[in-house]
Amino acid sequence: MAQPARDQAYPFELIGRRLVKSHNTWTQNSQRLIKGKNLCTLEVHSQDAQALGIKQGQLVNVSSAVGDIVIEVAITDDIQQGVVSMPQGWGHNQKGTNMSVAATQPGVSINDLTDANRVDMLTGNAAFNGTPVAIKAA
Repeated sequence: MAQPARDQAYPFELIGRRLVKSHNTWTQNSQRLIKGKNLCTLEVHSQDAQALGIKQGQLVNVSSAVGDIVIEVAITDDIQQGVVSMPQGWGHNQKGTNMSVAATQPGVSINDLTDANRVDMLTGNAAFNGTPVAIKAA
């Protein structure tokens, strides 16, 4: 764990996170719960941000073997170097979601980066966390 193997093409590990005001996708369709600042951000450790030359609030492109997204950066030392985090349950601007309030909000889906065929070796379950990703300024 101290020295995880990293793919040079995708040097960061992406993990999901839960937000206090957003326990499930439906809460993002409530005007009361979504007001305020953009909560769908990519948390990046300050030293990783410095090495990448990115700043607080900047848009970055996050890519994995299966997709890519553009998301706002939140720089923090509350996350381990080499790990980045974004909230689950966003990306309501896709056709057919029927989430009129949520569709007006910024936010992308972590599912656009996770590989449906990637499996946790220990449990045999789908591996949603630890997705290898690359980050660059948008």
